[in-house]
Amino acid sequence: MKRVIRFQSKHTIEDAVRELCEAFREGRLPNSMDDDRYFNVRRLKSPNAT
Repeated sequence: MKRVIRFQSKHTIEDAVRELCEAFREGRLPNSMDDDRYFNVRRLKSPNAT
């Protein structure tokens, strides 16, 4: 990516997965399988979408 678009990210996908796993273990993502804010399509279809 760095060579093609001259951009180097500070974090890797592995970092993101590790952080998400930690957040799930620590309970920092309550209702993550039910809450509309975690589902783009469901959120867009919501009458409260902004």
